[in-house]
Amino acid sequence: MKRFEKQLGIEVIPELRKQDISDDELRELHDIVLEVAIENFDEFPERFIEKRIKSAKNEDI
Repeated sequence: MKRFEKQLGIEVIPELRKQDISDDELRELHDIVLEVAIENFDEFPERFIEKRIKSAKNEDI
């Protein structure tokens, strides 16, 4: 989640501000993230498995 918030602050929010758009409470941005997630829902199982595998490898180190 920290990575998500960091990316919003670095990439998305500055671009919106250039266009004089603000979303101080980030509600709209979070809604859009959920919309994109729903549109790509078929990727979730594969991504979940990849994350589990990566996590297991990190535990072995």
